[in-house]
Amino acid sequence: MTTEEILKKEDIQEYETPIWKMSQTQLKNEFSSEASNKPVATKIIKNIIWQVYTWIQSSKHEPIKGNLRSFWYLRVKAPLGKVGLLDDPTDHSETMSKLFSELSRDYKLFKYIDFG
Repeated sequence: MTTEEILKKEDIQEYETPIWKMSQTQLKNEFSSEASNKPVATKIIKNIIWQVYTWIQSSKHEPIKGNLRSFWYLRVKAPLGKVGLLDDPTDHSETMSKLFSELSRDYKLFKYIDFG
């Protein structure tokens, strides 16, 4: 499967605006399920991971100094909070770890070291 096919399958897109800086309205418009019209955490997280990865590769973003927990606090937690997903009983930091693993190990889109 090509990178483009994987991105399409996983509903990952390119965004000009940093996802973690999007407004609540922008996040809801871009990452809500068509069926429920509610934001989907996995969709937000996958797109943030891909955006940061591609931006690091093109020098638009500094490498992350830290580990997955650092990535959670720096890039993922705030956007999920803006759309009320941190109120869920789901541990979305665990979701993020699983998505990193899936995109890295299963699809081989990148390596953890690529994030710094």
